[in-house]
Amino acid sequence: MVKCEYCGKEVVLPFKCSYCGGKFCIDHHLPEKHECPALVRGVWQPRYVPVEPPPPEPPRRVRIGYPKVTRPYVYFYRGELLSLLLAATMVFFVFLTVIPWSPIWILTIFIGSVTCYVSHELAHKFVAQSYGHRARYVLSPMGVLLTLISMIPFMPIKIIAPGYVSIIPMGAWSTEQEGRIALAGPILNILIAAFFTILARIIPIARVIANINATIAFINLMPFPVLDGAKIMRWSFLIWVTMFVVSLVLLAVNL
Repeated sequence: MVKCEYCGKEVVLPFKCSYCGGKFCIDHHLPEKHECPALVRGVWQPRYVPVEPPPPEPPRRVRIGYPKVTRPYVYFYRGELLSLLLAATMVFFVFLTVIPWSPIWILTIFIGSVTCYVSHELAHKFVAQSYGHRARYVLSPMGVLLTLISMIPFMPIKIIAPGYVSIIPMGAWSTEQEGRIALAGPILNILIAAFFTILARIIPIARVIANINATIAFINLMPFPVLDGAKIMRWSFLIWVTMFVVSLVLLAVNL
């Protein structure tokens, strides 16, 4: 028999207080009935129940390997810059066959060749790489042959196509992406032509550089399957018409 700790009454099945741990009868088992010292009136006290700790987690397997290397947007492959340099050199000599030879003209044609061709191809390459695709400038055997033939003086037709930017899609490929990549080259030529058109008011010979860039933009914007114009037209007819007209105006202004 257990006696109630408050009134001394013998109890067969005593009640244990959850606060102070004492044993009481049914009349005094509540904390308020036996003036429980662990109970403060007006203040709620939570009852803490011990929680068993979770079982230990099994050891994780650590995979050892090399860190993943992410390639930046702008990068060049081995030998790519050399191919681009050779192509720019051929373009330069093609333009030299249609102008009088003098130091100032040679320098002007050199600037025009670099700005019109190298910037055009690099614009295609960098925009394609910004979409996550692989893009590399490569020389075309047939294009190199036609460009070398165009280097012969007094040739009535000049074909400048020593190479192109080869694009390998990595992931999604849409008509919009193709159009934007194709637009990058001509629109850069248009911007360069516009800049040198304004500069020609101060330096008249700058009109030659503007004419070269406007010509390259106009030719590439023609709606033929092998040129940029057809790809831009498939994406947006309005953008193609706008760029084609702008290039034509710049070409007419700098004749």
